[in-house]
Amino acid sequence: MIGDGKALLGAIAAALLDFLICWVDNMVDKSCASYLYKKRGVYYFSKQLPSDVQQHYKCDRIVICLKTKSFSRASRMRGSILQRLYDYWLSLRLSMS
Repeated sequence: MIGDGKALLGAIAAALLDFLICWVDNMVDKSCASYLYKKRGVYYFSKQLPSDVQQHYKCDRIVICLKTKSFSRASRMRGSILQRLYDYWLSLRLSMS
């Protein structure tokens, strides 16, 4: 019986997570710092470019397919991508000044 309760809680948590990811998908990253959304079960990273570095890009947003269905793996990848982007943007800013 206890195992069934844990499975039910896990299913509810997964459904809630899917709902939140879909909500973030609609909001993109305007007010939520997640930068992740799920499309057809696969996670994507999406981040609007800072205005001072947009001149170096063709678009105003970076979208990367993370090729994973695991939220924990997508979350780790998000951290790595953000760090690399922030480092690169810092180098762009320093070269412009």
